[in-house]
Amino acid sequence: MIFCILRFMLYLVGSAFVFYSIYFV
Repeated sequence: MIFCILRFMLYLVGSAFVFYSIYFV
């Protein structure tokens, strides 16, 4: 359960980082 939540958080952070990078570049 915790691993699933951690994986979801990591996916969310990664998606946000990619979106942030594309938006600024």
